[in-house]
Amino acid sequence: MLLFFFHTSCVENTVASIGSNLNVKNNPIKEGCWLGKLIIDSNNFIPINFSVINEKMIFTNDSEKIHTSFKQLDSNSYQVNMPVFNSTFIFSLINDSMKGYWFNYAKGDDYKMPFHAVFLGDDSYRFKVSKSEPYNFTGKWEVTFASSDSSEFEAIGVFNQKKSALSGSFITETGDYRFLEGVVKNDSLFLSCFDGAHAFLFKAVQKNNKINGLFFSGKHYKESWQAIKNENFILKNPDSITSIASNNNITFSFPDLDSVMVGYPSEKYN
Repeated sequence: MLLFFFHTSCVENTVASIGSNLNVKNNPIKEGCWLGKLIIDSNNFIPINFSVINEKMIFTNDSEKIHTSFKQLDSNSYQVNMPVFNSTFIFSLINDSMKGYWFNYAKGDDYKMPFHAVFLGDDSYRFKVSKSEPYNFTGKWEVTFASSDSSEFEAIGVFNQKKSALSGSFITETGDYRFLEGVVKNDSLFLSCFDGAHAFLFKAVQKNNKINGLFFSGKHYKESWQAIKNENFILKNPDSITSIASNNNITFSFPDLDSVMVGYPSEKYN
């Protein structure tokens, strides 16, 4: 059984702060498409697409749709608890915009990012596009991520492009980077994802069929990445990256449901 605890004291303080600083009127949240932004710094933000339908919020990452609901806290403040993951939006509604914070309690009681959103109506976009013919990133790419401590790891970038719209993911030896969605502008790509726990932004530029980019995760993590087109690139077999840490024999013992000790090694389990 999974238990999720939402920090009401932090929420209450945030609602009080938002309500006192923003003199807004009591407005219902408009139904339709919204564009949200999680602010990283003055130059970067993670865009979020969501829609409001029948008092429900639906967050979208390409083919992934995450359904949740919202509740009104006072005349102008709202709360949205993300399903599965222990994170929450608290915001005030100002006409056709939202302003507040996203709290990710899984990363700590004080982990939060500024959150802004604007109403788009029937239209929906994540990044603005240019009218010029974009480079085509469709295909399989051999990717190397490099962190600030000089450590590196390999991944496979799989992208699908239709005109300027781009989707895909990065596959690693331990998992993937979720459902990414974005656009291509000229020779540059922009991808993002938000599911309540992961808040990702990828930015990169292509030159001579080689990609150089940056990856942002949450409010502070950043690393560089490079890629070349390689339809034949594969990652290591999972069996080859799993090994025994030592040659010592495994031993354990514990009481079963009848308080009888069960141990290993024993003749019973040989």
